[in-house]
This record gives sequence, structure tokens and C-alpha cells, in this order.
Amino acid sequence: MLIGICDDDKLFRDHLKQMVEAYFLKNEKEDVSFCFFESGEALLASEQTPDILFLDVVLGTQNGIMAGAVLKERNPGLITFITTSYSEYLDDAFHIQAFRFLTKPIDPNRLYRGLDDVFLFWNNKKVTFYEVGTGEAVVLPLRDIVCVEIMRRKVRLTGTQGVYFTREPFNWWKEKLNAFTFIQPHASYIVNMDYMSGFSRRKITLEYTAGGKPCTLTVPISSRREATVKQQIFYIMERK
Repeated sequence: MLIGICDDDKLFRDHLKQMVEAYFLKNEKEDVSFCFFESGEALLASEQTPDILFLDVVLGTQNGIMAGAVLKERNPGLITFITTSYSEYLDDAFHIQAFRFLTKPIDPNRLYRGLDDVFLFWNNKKVTFYEVGTGEAVVLPLRDIVCVEIMRRKVRLTGTQGVYFTREPFNWWKEKLNAFTFIQPHASYIVNMDYMSGFSRRKITLEYTAGGKPCTLTVPISSRREATVKQQIFYIMERK
């Protein structure tokens, strides 16, 4: 998971990094990496896409809320924590749908409760899509999605509640499945790594239960994505 910290105070950035690392270590969650920004301009110019962003409101010449609004438009799934010494910015934080508002100095207990809520939110998040055959809307928790793939120009979703062919294109699913548990090991597949039971250089094995029966699914790993997938797999193994 990539954590972004945008603040013009290096001492604060370093201290917050230590607190977040302590949380991940204590809760035995997957490895975490960080990216740091001293200004809103640097944040917006970066090509990195954090999963969680800690954003200061006062950033020299630019308002952090404005930078956060632009970033939220680019990545609607971004989780943002507003960090500031000025509580009067609370109302502005709601305009960018900030997940939490943390006043400085940061209370570790409040920070850790907020991170707990992030994982609870991701685990309970749902997606709505439409079946090709019936045209009916289907609502599934993200945790129930095992794999999405392109199959003979159709998009097939395999989940714990069954198999669906969806009207939504594959690129739509890539945007929706932006939680850290989903990766794309191949141009035609998106998989939920929480169901991984094994892997080799060229494939990932997924095991899940559907209709009360154990199921196994094998997904290829493309050579171009091998290094990235290997890193993601190590994250999942350490988390388990």
C-alpha cells in the first residue's frame, strides 16, 4: 500500500510516517511504502497515486484543500486524511469528502482508529453492475469478487455468489476495483489477492467457495507484469 504525506514540515512528515508504520506493524497488515510532498504543486505534479493521503491544509502558496479537490477528481477512490492545526478548515474538508480530520499534534489513538475505519470501509464497500443477459442490477461487496476477466470480448466476473457477464467494460472495472487487494497480473485479468492460495512464475492460483462448494481458478501472469505481481504477492503473504 502506498501512503502519501503532503506537508511542508519535514519533522511532521517523518513523525507521521513513524506512527503509520507502527500501526501497520502492530496489526500485521501488508507492507507499506511512502511518498512525500512539500507542497500542493509537487503533489499535483507527481505521477504517483497513493491509496491513502495525509494532506495539510496550509501549504505555503497553495491551499491544500484545493490540491485535494483536484486529486479527488483524478482518483475518486482516494482516501484523504486532512491534517492541520486550524480547526476552522473543517467545513472545507467535507468538500473533498475527506475521510477524517486530524488536528495537530496528531493523537496516535485517533489516527489508528481512523486507519481501522479505512480497512473496515474497504472490506464493506460494494459495487453495482448490470448483467448482460437479464439487464438486472447486481450489487456485490468488493470482498466477494474473486476475478474479473475479458472472455471472448465479454467481461466475466467470478465471485463467491456466482459467475456474471457484465455490461460494464473492462476499463470500468479497473477504475472500480481500485482497493489495494486487487491487482492486474495480465492485461485481461483483475484478481482479488485475498483469494490467492499459490503462485508460480507464470500463474496465480485462487481458491474460493461458491454455492457451498470449493472452487479453484488459475490466472496467468504476463511477463511484462511479473516483477510488479511478485512484489504484490509478497505483500499478501506477509499480511497473512
